[in-house]
Amino acid sequence: MHFVHIPHAYTAEEQRRLGYVADFCPYCRGLRCFSFVEINLVTRFMLIPTRKEFVREEIKCSACKIRLLSEKKRYTAIEKKPLPPVKLMEKTLPGFNNEFAHRLALEETLELEPHSLPCETRQFFIREIFNVLSPDLDFRCSTCCIDLPVAIALTGIFALPFLTYLKLADLVSSEVLDGATAISALACLGALVIVIRGEPRRYLRRVLLPKLVKGLRVIEPLREELVTCLEHMAREHPDYAKLFRDREIDLLLNGLDEWYQSN
Repeated sequence: MHFVHIPHAYTAEEQRRLGYVADFCPYCRGLRCFSFVEINLVTRFMLIPTRKEFVREEIKCSACKIRLLSEKKRYTAIEKKPLPPVKLMEKTLPGFNNEFAHRLALEETLELEPHSLPCETRQFFIREIFNVLSPDLDFRCSTCCIDLPVAIALTGIFALPFLTYLKLADLVSSEVLDGATAISALACLGALVIVIRGEPRRYLRRVLLPKLVKGLRVIEPLREELVTCLEHMAREHPDYAKLFRDREIDLLLNGLDEWYQSN
């Protein structure tokens, strides 16, 4: 007879999509369709919800998937089905053009002559891209995620001591065999710790850097501007300061140069 263990009680964040709204996306740099999501902290007992606590409301861009904090009261309505952005704007945020008139004018200047904007404005735009991508990096730094190197190290913890035992079982005494097996297990455990600690930086290089290149390419940031941005962001997002070293800045600038040359 097989038994299935069901946890008696647990608490977790759960999302509930309420519909769709239009708003400005700082990553796409224009009007976009967003899904509107309510996030609650739900406690369940035997899978039955017993307590729900409101946490926050978010909007998620249908184009770039960036998540932003928002509120229901900002919109005149929340549509049940997605619509083209302009039609959705008329129904959910009719004051969009007035609210973002100055921002849209800056976006036009940024598109034509990015370096003609004041330094403060350019810094705002650069930090904005880093900020909207920060939740993903914060999550990776606060949890243990399994990528390929971590999976290989996990496999090695079990495989290497076993292989060591098989290879040496008939060649050495039991004391030496036990010691060799223990040493191989400890070596694999040390390797596992190293690759787990390096996972956020691998994620930064593999996933976030291409997203940063896409978001920053219209701004054409200089190296000094990126360094200044990261220095200011160290207080709010220390993970950026910890992971973004000279090598990562070089990779980001190289990615931007490659995009400019190909376009």
